[in-house]
Amino acid sequence: MLKIKNIKVLTSVLLLSTTLHAGKTIPIDSNLELGNEKGILYYVDPRPEEGGENRALRINYENMTFEEIGVDGINPHSIDRAGESDKFYIRTQNSYSFDVVNFKDDTVKTVPLDDHKPRAIGAYNNKYKIQLLSALNMPLVDVINTRTDEVIATVGDRNTFNSANIQSNGGGAGTGHAVWLTKRYFVLIDRVNAKLKLYKVFNKRGKFSVHLTDVVTLPSAVHAIEKIKNPKTKDKFTFYAMGEGDVGRVTPFVAELKLQTEKGKRGKLKTKITYLKSSTKTINGVKPTTHHAGISPDEKYLIVPVYDGKIYIIERNILKVIKVLDTNKLGAGHIEFSKSRNLAIVTNHFSKDITIIDMKTLSIKKILTISHHGFDPSNKHLLQPHFSHISENGKYFYTFATQDGDFHKIDLDTLKIVDTLHTGGAPEQSHS
Repeated sequence: MLKIKNIKVLTSVLLLSTTLHAGKTIPIDSNLELGNEKGILYYVDPRPEEGGENRALRINYENMTFEEIGVDGINPHSIDRAGESDKFYIRTQNSYSFDVVNFKDDTVKTVPLDDHKPRAIGAYNNKYKIQLLSALNMPLVDVINTRTDEVIATVGDRNTFNSANIQSNGGGAGTGHAVWLTKRYFVLIDRVNAKLKLYKVFNKRGKFSVHLTDVVTLPSAVHAIEKIKNPKTKDKFTFYAMGEGDVGRVTPFVAELKLQTEKGKRGKLKTKITYLKSSTKTINGVKPTTHHAGISPDEKYLIVPVYDGKIYIIERNILKVIKVLDTNKLGAGHIEFSKSRNLAIVTNHFSKDITIIDMKTLSIKKILTISHHGFDPSNKHLLQPHFSHISENGKYFYTFATQDGDFHKIDLDTLKIVDTLHTGGAPEQSHS
């Protein structure tokens, strides 16, 4: 049953729609990239054992209201728009299936996956209307037809594995976030074997086939691959893999990937690595792993938060660390930019504070407390979510104090919380 909760009306903050050109690929959040709904964000709330209520949330951040809908599967951990439709895919990571939710008609359906569980649903390809779903308990990827929600291809290694054998600071999931590099090529992140697998998609008279063209072995497993949002010609085939590292063996790292394609030849990935050498220690049970990173609006810097609280600033054109900010805030994992305010905001999964960076001076401008909950090493539920949002005009930052069940609006001029929407539960994921 769909429920609507009203709190109060705020001054309008518009999220301008974007035009999707034919053949465009979207790495993660098709909801925001497509701009289908102004002022709307989607989150999911995990199972009760993790403080949640097993539901999906549709948040109107202009009006600070929300709707909720229960899901069928167990333990929802991310939500992504199904291409350009009104449907949303939810990875219910304790089920051998994923859910398809439609808030407009208040429906939920379940799509079975037989022998594997979902890890991350995202990475939409507009040319072919297909979306990628990486697996939790096997290093493989499903290709989904977003028109029918049917799995049309599965690639990778279908064998199960012992998660304890994965040599990585990032835990035991079989894959990371699959990503489209171009409209024809995508990467499967095989965390079990610390490999990147490059695949090419073919469509012959409506029948799809997927072919492996290259395999790259890295020093440790990778969590995600970042790409420039609107790359110039020289950066069109440049990407950055976040190497998680493995304490006592290899530090976290960034691998620059160059996609090389020639007509009539198989695509290849050329790699170059820079190590994040200051991140060597486990702190209160939290390992120094990379998670996601961000490319500055001027495209000069790659900003890489690490779970030990360090934030690495890398000059992109030489792939060299030029500065390390030590915040002492555990779980530093996601970063968003306000171009108009010259700020970067880092969410820290295991801290009650967010970190605000002045991009002019490349220094910490403020540590802002947003949560009443503190970190408990024996109970590592997230205190802040995967992914937050900055308004189109760059003035406001929207995020959750996850264990408080509070959705905050933060003014980036005053650097203060100016409004809060209480949703309850523990919403922790806005997209894969």
